[in-house]
Amino acid sequence: MESQAIYLQNESNDYPPNQSNYQQNQPNYSQNQNQNNLNIPYNKLLDIKNGILNTMDDVNANRDKQRILYGLHSILNQINDIESKRDGENIDNRDNRENAENGDKNNIKIKEYENGTYEGELKNDLRDGKGKMTWKDGDVYEGDWKNGKFDGYGKYYYSNGDRYEGEFKNDNCEGRGIYYYQSGDRYEGDFKNWKSDGKGVYYYNSGDSAGDKYDGEFKDDVSNGKGIYYFKSGDRYEGDFKDDKKDGKGIYYYRNGDREMGDYLNGKPFGKHIKVCADGNVVTVKY
Repeated sequence: MESQAIYLQNESNDYPPNQSNYQQNQPNYSQNQNQNNLNIPYNKLLDIKNGILNTMDDVNANRDKQRILYGLHSILNQINDIESKRDGENIDNRDNRENAENGDKNNIKIKEYENGTYEGELKNDLRDGKGKMTWKDGDVYEGDWKNGKFDGYGKYYYSNGDRYEGEFKNDNCEGRGIYYYQSGDRYEGDFKNWKSDGKGVYYYNSGDSAGDKYDGEFKDDVSNGKGIYYFKSGDRYEGDFKDDKKDGKGIYYYRNGDREMGDYLNGKPFGKHIKVCADGNVVTVKY
């Protein structure tokens, strides 16, 4: 995954903005406030979104009907649980929420910077709370701020069509999130310093690899460590990866039931492999 570096100037140095897209991109802060008052954890919302995306993958891959129905049923139960919590609020809580919303609306400010325009909450003249920043280059961030920095949950829209939704910390894309590529590919999992880093799943939806999926460990934006690569053909590889390639020990499972065990180097089988056929025969293969 190729992440774009983002540079924020110090608050004291940020002056005049570009308001070209301001009117058509105003955020709905009252809606955000409603979500907060429902006390819905970010992980819960992410689970629902992941469930929908995974079920869509199952439909596109023509997987079995029972699996798709189970996925939809699970999503429906999570939504019903959220609705139950909302409906359980008493009148006093709803009045308090409305008062809080009105207060937040009064706290929405527009501040101009040298590289863009900010609309949202301020504290001590710093971006703090809910807000939206639109840069002159076309990038947009909408979400939580703390002491002038991205911090909490947010969405970052790149001018090239990519976007990231998830957790931020101290001006970095860090924690759990989803990165959507303009090509249609997407990555769901751990992030560190704007890169996929930790455990995650990469879905290929473009090019020759469309329909494939990698589930495993990442480091510096590429698959590194233990993982499983699922081919759209039905084959899969389980084992070691290095720099986005099979490298180390692994097992290749064929859709016909055969499996092959051995070493891999720079993405290719290497040395002596043991192949166990579906009919029980065992053969040695040399590369």
